[in-house]
Amino acid sequence: METFIKKKFPYKVNFIENIWINLKDGNKLAASIWLPKNIKKKIPTILEYIPYRKRDTTSIRDSIRHPYYAGHGYACIRVDMRGTGDSDGLMLDEYLPQEANDGLEILNWITKQKWSDGKVGMTGVSWGGIICLQMAILQPKSLKAIVPVHYSVDRYYDDAGYFLGSYPGQTVGWGALMEGFNSRPPDPLISGKNWKKKWIDRLKKTDSFLNIWLNHQQNDSYWLKNSISQKYLNIKIPILAVGGWADCWPNSVIRLIENTNTKCFGIIGPWGHSYPHVGKPGPSIGFLQESLKFFNSFLKNNETNFKSLRLWINSSHAPNPKINKKKGWWVSLNKKEINTKKDKLYFGINKLNKNKSHLIQKLSILSSLTCGLNSGEYMPWFASGYGAELPDNQIIDDSESLVFDSNKLKNNYVILGKTSLTVELSSNKNFGMIATRLCEINENGDSNLVTFGILNFNQINGKNINYKIKANKKYKVNLNLNDTGYAFKKNNKIRISISTSYWPMAWPLPEKFKLTIYLKNSFIELPKRTNLIKYNLFKKPEQSKPISYNQIIKPKRLRQISRNIETKETTYYVKDFFGKIKLKDANLITEDFTSQKYFLNENDPLSAKVQYNFQYNFQ
Repeated sequence: METFIKKKFPYKVNFIENIWINLKDGNKLAASIWLPKNIKKKIPTILEYIPYRKRDTTSIRDSIRHPYYAGHGYACIRVDMRGTGDSDGLMLDEYLPQEANDGLEILNWITKQKWSDGKVGMTGVSWGGIICLQMAILQPKSLKAIVPVHYSVDRYYDDAGYFLGSYPGQTVGWGALMEGFNSRPPDPLISGKNWKKKWIDRLKKTDSFLNIWLNHQQNDSYWLKNSISQKYLNIKIPILAVGGWADCWPNSVIRLIENTNTKCFGIIGPWGHSYPHVGKPGPSIGFLQESLKFFNSFLKNNETNFKSLRLWINSSHAPNPKINKKKGWWVSLNKKEINTKKDKLYFGINKLNKNKSHLIQKLSILSSLTCGLNSGEYMPWFASGYGAELPDNQIIDDSESLVFDSNKLKNNYVILGKTSLTVELSSNKNFGMIATRLCEINENGDSNLVTFGILNFNQINGKNINYKIKANKKYKVNLNLNDTGYAFKKNNKIRISISTSYWPMAWPLPEKFKLTIYLKNSFIELPKRTNLIKYNLFKKPEQSKPISYNQIIKPKRLRQISRNIETKETTYYVKDFFGKIKLKDANLITEDFTSQKYFLNENDPLSAKVQYNFQYNFQ
């Protein structure tokens, strides 16, 4: 759905490109401000506080959102975090206490401005969503409501640390990417004569995030102390939580609603890691109108009734890594309806059955190390244009897995929520992992990935416990797959695929191992839904007019898998050119490149290697 450019607002907007917020330790943070003109009263503020460079990287994105809110009577402020963009200091890691303390000083600064009525809301996507929640946990008096988008609640388990408990191939890149981000210089026109010293300090004094994370391979206090999941009940203010089924964090919205004791409302669409008013894959929604209505309710006392949860159901579709817009429909639920009685299907010999088998049967699998190459990307965000970042046909990965199929469905079959696997298994080594995919098999035999889950056997007694399994001993294992909403089509089949590898989503274990599944005590539980209430009240997406820029060279992208038959080495190559753009007001030309190469030899798990390259050009 094309986003409408809204030109008429209740207020015209004045833009202040940069203002300095002085911190107690002598450092300054760089901020941009949008203020409604000719407003006679003090007004509430909407704050976005992130590390992604307001002067260039997010300037276009900022310009289509913040003037929109300001045009409706809000002061909007966008702040570069310490050590990023044009701000002073160093960015030493994610989510340090210093980050939140700086946030408290920002809030204090806002409330002292002549235009401020003392009420602040926060919003942001990804890191910006997480800091919204972390600030809410601190309960500052001025913070009244938050709209976090595509955020994580558990740093170790579903952020860029140890995704789903396995060392991640694809999220190694986040640590590398931040090293690249932190290497970029401040803008001399904003930072002044000290810009070069700032830059050299960043280059010399900022450690690699990846190096820090590799020194915390267990879910220890390093991860726990800054995880939202450890302090849910400290959040007392209203939340509009937003996520997407195609995002890397599809579980966070429902977890937040289940575990907080405040006014918490959720929206989950079909999207990857993008704002819902420009959501990909579509359809997008009028997110700016929706978030504005929320802020009006809790910052301006224009109380509105919100549904607890509004969720998208993906209609059945053939696998397509480039699908631009998904078919489906919206439904609404209240909090009590989140958990439902599940439909249980038992494992048979390559079958899913309604009835439990009483035969003592088992099946074994030792997957190819490259099983998982068709999983799609960990975080689909389409930054270099829309392309093949979603899961591809799963038939090759299925051929390297144990598969269990239902009979042809007699009717359409809708699931919404959490799919759970209970399986009795053993490994022939004293370690192992299981990757489980829920797929739909259509009448052409295509396999479409619906959701998945991964479990490292070191965590079968809980993700905070490092448990050493014994070779060939039976264990009963529970594994939750990622939340989703999906409608299987009549005459298609439900498939569960189980493999011992999921590259590059999960790093290979040090040796190959064989997994045995004991069928009698193994089953899948599906969150089947009937009589769902449809919701169709979202408005069409709109935004304010973007700042002026010239697209000198359009973005380009490449996703390529190659296999050397002689050496048995497989290479997965990802290349993104984000385009060459001239930002007219800043008189600045930017040109960014990134590439990722994943190497793995089929005969050697220890051959796994990832290579990242970044290049940032400024003129």
